[in-house]
Amino acid sequence: MKIINSILVIVICQILFSQVVQDITPMSLNSDINLERTTIVLPTIDVQQLLEQDERISQITHLKRQRFGYEHEIDQDYLEDANVSIQNDGQVYLMQFFSYEAFALRATFEPFYLPEGAHMFVYNGDMSQLEGAYTSENNNDAMYFSTPLIDGERIILELNVDHNVNLDDIQLNVSTIVHDYRGIMQQMGNSSSNRLCGNNVMCEEAQPYTDQINAASWLDMGSYICSVAMVNNMNQDLIPYYLTANHCTDGSN
Repeated sequence: MKIINSILVIVICQILFSQVVQDITPMSLNSDINLERTTIVLPTIDVQQLLEQDERISQITHLKRQRFGYEHEIDQDYLEDANVSIQNDGQVYLMQFFSYEAFALRATFEPFYLPEGAHMFVYNGDMSQLEGAYTSENNNDAMYFSTPLIDGERIILELNVDHNVNLDDIQLNVSTIVHDYRGIMQQMGNSSSNRLCGNNVMCEEAQPYTDQINAASWLDMGSYICSVAMVNNMNQDLIPYYLTANHCTDGSN
């Protein structure tokens, strides 16, 4: 008999589900010249080897979380290594990472701290996806920040800093770049597939269980996902408890 430990997590919904963003245009888009970026090409990964490794792990362990990303360990000081240019409104820092055959990329920062007057953006090569601005409102006690998955093989990090900001107050260290080798967003968006053990929740047979379906989701832990469900408690006071397996958090924040 297998015993799977579970864990109740109190989540701050705003942090878990969506990062706070400000409606601000990146300075680079208002520049009359093309601004240079520091470019870092990441090592090529062996996707087939990763898929085979995932298959072996799933067969010998009860851990059912699905890995979708390979974590490139970076540990790079953003301010020190990004290309900087002086504009009328402030300074523009630009850095981009390229990972061959990535479905999507995400950057994680640790430590992460932005003072007022500093704005960070993240986007892909053709600007079809632009996220941000991230500001001091995204600071947290853990000094950790993760961008959304950015579609494509290239992720561009742009920091705009007002002239009156003390650069020593900024802490931005790129700790990892996650290479999505499965196309997880495309997979999760495909509602036509059926699980072997039951009917798809989009089928007519599931209509009596709408509340339960709406309480279930998947938890993105950076480079892998797990299943999770919202639960209430005996007080019925709607504290946002999330129920997941202990191995899903695995000591992570």
